[in-house]
Amino acid sequence: MISSIHIALQVIKKVESLAGVGKKEQTIIDSYLEIIDYLQKGTVGKDKVLLKRTRYGEHRIANCLKYNLGLGYRLVTIKKRSTLFISFLGTHEETDLWLRKNTNYLPSANDKIYQQSLLVNQSDIPTSLQKHEDASEPSVDEYESKLLNKVDENTLKDIFCGLYASQER
Repeated sequence: MISSIHIALQVIKKVESLAGVGKKEQTIIDSYLEIIDYLQKGTVGKDKVLLKRTRYGEHRIANCLKYNLGLGYRLVTIKKRSTLFISFLGTHEETDLWLRKNTNYLPSANDKIYQQSLLVNQSDIPTSLQKHEDASEPSVDEYESKLLNKVDENTLKDIFCGLYASQER
């Protein structure tokens, strides 16, 4: 269950630097705000936010999720116990560099890099988000589960026909 969100100063400054630059940059800010609003209040459609998660996820840091904000920008979040840390916002390349430099990073609410804290209204948060993975729990990716539920066995047989053929022998 998420009880608080801490936002890094770098994220706040990046959003401020993108503000007023143009329409494209505003879409990045809008995506960021939509995700933060959902995480804090549960006010936007869950599917819409889940679809913003990057396709391959992030495995360099435990309990880390990346969100695609559009135009090559990514948002990095890390969950530690009941706290969610919004740790980085940048282009795809900047995010990859930050992740390489911060592999196995363990955030703390006492870190001076986190300048803004938000309390989360627990009654408004969907149960599935409250049960967001912890390091001790197995990782279950809701996005992948939803995609797999939409794929039937015949489609899988068409895609992986070589594997199915070898099983029938």
